[in-house]
Amino acid sequence: MVIKLKDPRRWFQLPVGDVISLEGQGRRPVRLEVNAVTDASFQLVYPDDKVIFLAAFRGMETIEFVADGPVEVWVTSESEVYFYTDEGRNLAFVNDGKVVFAKPHQRRSESEQIIYMQSLMLENERRRNAKLQAAVAEAEAREADSADSGGDDQGELPAGEGQEDPPPAPDPEPEGVAEEQPAS
Repeated sequence: MVIKLKDPRRWFQLPVGDVISLEGQGRRPVRLEVNAVTDASFQLVYPDDKVIFLAAFRGMETIEFVADGPVEVWVTSESEVYFYTDEGRNLAFVNDGKVVFAKPHQRRSESEQIIYMQSLMLENERRRNAKLQAAVAEAEAREADSADSGGDDQGELPAGEGQEDPPPAPDPEPEGVAEEQPAS
């Protein structure tokens, strides 16, 4: 048998003859967990004095119902009744600063070697970008020049580029080897 109490600090003692007031607005589900030491009966009372019987039991039970607007639960028992509900209660609490689970990491200052290496890398990157921009500008200028000259030079290549080597000459026969004549 498992008894689930959730947060024990949120259980309230209801003295004999007292009522449980549920002040919520609108139609909503209500869950009321009750622990009765002796036999107890529970009635739901609406503001217009309409009374509805909910349950009667001894021990720990859960009562669930749908309420329309603010209602009261009348409890008839010979001893105290303990109850727990999320209705109208804060489910989050303000941290009073006693417990801290996160400590921000303090950043260390960077060493001089790292700063120097970063400056070298940045300088190299700038040089590389300048070369790339120069190459792009040169290519655009060449393209503009070829467009101005009529664009007939598409098949022409600069001297020495794209020319194939002639096929190699056949190897001469070694000396002293004569061709055999077929026998007649």
